Amino acid sequence: MSLIANIQLDALVFVFRGISKLNDKNAINKGFGEIAESEASSRDHQTGEREFSSGGYQRSIKITLPNISSDADLKFLRIYIAPFDSKKGFVKVALMKHPYTKSDYKFVNRFLKYLFKYCKTNYLSAQHIKIKKVDVAIDRKVFITNLWFNNPRTQVAMHVYGKSGELETIYLGNLRATLRIRIYNKAAQMKSKRHKGKIQHALLRVEFSIRPDCSIDELFDVIDIEAKLKKFAIYKAKAIREAGIFSDEVCSLIDYVGIKSILQSMNQSSRRKALKEMKPFRSNLISKEKLESNLESLRKQLKYLYKK
Repeated sequence: MSLIANIQLDALVFVFRGISKLNDKNAINKGFGEIAESEASSRDHQTGEREFSSGGYQRSIKITLPNISSDADLKFLRIYIAPFDSKKGFVKVALMKHPYTKSDYKFVNRFLKYLFKYCKTNYLSAQHIKIKKVDVAIDRKVFITNLWFNNPRTQVAMHVYGKSGELETIYLGNLRATLRIRIYNKAAQMKSKRHKGKIQHALLRVEFSIRPDCSIDELFDVIDIEAKLKKFAIYKAKAIREAGIFSDEVCSLIDYVGIKSILQSMNQSSRRKALKEMKPFRSNLISKEKLESNLESLRKQLKYLYKK
């Protein structure tokens, strides 16, 4: 069960703070209008329009990033401006659904510079960017059914099954929680028309969806991925079956409802015994050294969002 894709920022949503002057708002609207009228903005797949309102924002545009490989999924960013109420940031930017590279961040930076080019204030700086949501993704070359997942501090857990009856997705945590974990069969998701026949191996994705509400410089100190990984227990299901810790009937039940539900149904003594017996079969997603290396790479990449 080797690690194949390390760690990536899978999605990022942030707002710009301090935009209150009318002349700056008018300047941003001007820059936004020019981008919306350019060939850079693409039609929205839901509305068919280049510009539309969404989520309480009066205007929004979708910009497709350059596609280096014909086999790769299209990457895009969305720029929102002019909210209907004062509780939202005047400018919100979302980079969604796909991992982004250094060149992608540079591309986004060019559009943000254009958006603010008529403003007197330099909003494209770390002090004006406030992170609202970030998804951190870790990939492993393993089937989702070969691992059992448990997060004792998370009260809400849900298993989602596909049409074939096989487990496809596990959610840990409430939808509106500060932290929510999503574990799913990435290979099955990628077997679309674009990737048909090209994904032959197992691929498991673990996404930590975090709402840090902090500055971009504070991001990695706030989310503390290493601490969250320590609280997140992963067990090798096949090895536990072979060790005979649980009966075949209980193992089948764990496959369906999850190890967390089974442990919670036990009395305290039985639960402690089971956890002790399972401890040798825990699996790590990523080593501390590899995690630190990848986080440092992400820090450097994010700086391209506001680098002059």
